[in-house]
Parts: sequence; structure tokens; C-alpha cells
Amino acid sequence: MADDTLYEGTGISGRPSVRAGRPGKKPTARAALPAPFFGEGITVLGRTLWQLTWRNRTAIERDARTLAELRRVPSRPGRRLGRVPPAGPAPAADQRRLVTADVP
Repeated sequence: MADDTLYEGTGISGRPSVRAGRPGKKPTARAALPAPFFGEGITVLGRTLWQLTWRNRTAIERDARTLAELRRVPSRPGRRLGRVPPAGPAPAADQRRLVTADVP
């Protein structure tokens, strides 16, 4: 939840997605995660929604309002790429950075 928007990321096998909208209402934005990715966590950092794919070692940066994909950031354990650390299943954010745990 960020501001008045509820975000939901699913890792449903074969049809992972992320959705956004007002609580109790139908989602107003939706983005499917293409194969072979499997969604394992989301968090909002400012105007950005980060969708993590721990198994695929990729963080997907999305516009938090439209959920449009902005870029993909590949990662591997112990390596930091810009402001995005290795993707893990437990993302969190403070006001300046994305924080994840790399749990096998």
C-alpha cells in the first residue's frame, strides 16, 4: 500500500502479474510478467514499483502509477548494480533505497 493505492504481486505459476488500484475496488492497472520470470516480491519506492524475480535474479523497475516496465536490472549474489542490491524474496524500501535479502 502506498498513498491510497493497493499493490498486489502474484507469483502464480504460468501467470504472474502485478496489479494496482484502490482498496476494495477492481484494479485500475495490471501488468503480466513474461515467461520465464516468476514474481516473488514487490515494493514501492517513490514513483517506482520494484518487482523482484529471485529465481531469475532480475529486478524489474516499473512506473508505480501505470505499472509500465521501465527497465530490467540483472543481479547475482554479492553484486550491487547501481542502487539495486541482489534480488531476494523479501523486498523493502525506505525513502531512498531498495533493500532485499538474498535467501536461498
